[in-house]
Amino acid sequence: MSGERDGDEAGALRANILFVLPDVLNARAEQIAAHVDSLLTNALLSPCERPGVVVMQDGDGARELMDGLQFSCASRPPLRLPLEEIVVRYVESVERLRSIPGVRLAAHGESVTAANEAAETLFQVDASAAVQHAWVLRGQYGPTLLVVSCADEVELSRLVASLVQVPAATIYGTPLDRPHALRLAQQLSHRCARISSRLLDSRTIAAGERLYDDLHRFTRGIGGIATS
Repeated sequence: MSGERDGDEAGALRANILFVLPDVLNARAEQIAAHVDSLLTNALLSPCERPGVVVMQDGDGARELMDGLQFSCASRPPLRLPLEEIVVRYVESVERLRSIPGVRLAAHGESVTAANEAAETLFQVDASAAVQHAWVLRGQYGPTLLVVSCADEVELSRLVASLVQVPAATIYGTPLDRPHALRLAQQLSHRCARISSRLLDSRTIAAGERLYDDLHRFTRGIGGIATS
């Protein structure tokens, strides 16, 4: 089909966890949804840049973010993979995810028309269920995105404490989120190989700007941590 996307086995892995903090979520949910969509459809990104999990706290912007992600997922064409064996592995990973109590299918992409295609899927789960199956937070195989909803920062902290050997994480926030971001970065520093931060201003998500100077100073002093 004309809108289909090509992918390879490495590109099918989504290993980046995006943490969307409360102020930026409530102020710029629609913009974040568009940004996540751009990351999911960029074939040039490495597995550690591709988002497989989005973590957010419940709030005014949470529903708007989910609406945007659902719309994008439902209209996205299938990903064409080079081998049918990779598609089989993807289908198995989706079924494994669906089998977890509390995991809900939120949206499904356009239907496949060939044996080597995989349809986009969007799942959602509460943090209380996700911590019981921490393997789902290490990334997703194939065109799958999992959104994890936390009731508050306490529940988010429990979720982060359950992480084991996470390849990459990206923190999104505004200056008002700074104290929260610093606490989160400190927790992640013991569990994540690479931490990035993104500043959201009134116009755009500036991928080349650091979230805050003090967050940069904190992460710069930790081995294996990078900010961008």
